[in-house]
Amino acid sequence: GKISEQVNHGEDTTFVLHYKASTILQDAIFGLGIHTNDFLYLADKDTEDDGLITKEIKTGEFKVFCKIRNFPLLQGVYSLRVGVAVGPIYRMSYYAEGIHPFEVKGNHKTRPQGFVALNTNWTVLESNE
Repeated sequence: GKISEQVNHGEDTTFVLHYKASTILQDAIFGLGIHTNDFLYLADKDTEDDGLITKEIKTGEFKVFCKIRNFPLLQGVYSLRVGVAVGPIYRMSYYAEGIHPFEVKGNHKTRPQGFVALNTNWTVLESNE
C-alpha cells in the first residue's frame, strides 16, 4: 500500500506501524489509538483485545498491521497514538502521541458534527395515522 494522510469514513483502513527492536521483545502487546489535535482520546485498541500476544520478536525492524473495518470516525483531522507493552507482567516499553496526523474524508453533503456517525432510521407519524 501507499503512505497516506487521508482515510475515508466507512471504508476499511489498514494502519502500518514500523518498529525497530533493539532487544528481544517477549509477550509483546501493540496498541493503536486515535485522538483529536487537542488530545481528546476517541478510540483505542490493542492486540491483546483481539487475542493476539506475540510471544517473541527478534531484534531488528518489523511491522505491525492494524486493520480497522468500516472506519467509524467522521470527517475531520485526527492523529495516531501508539504503545508497546512487553513482558509476563506487562510494562510499557514505548508510548507516543501525535505520531501521524491524518484527515478523514466522507461523502456527506454537509459537514457532520461530532466524531462518530450514528446509524439511524427515522419515522414521523402524524397524530391522525
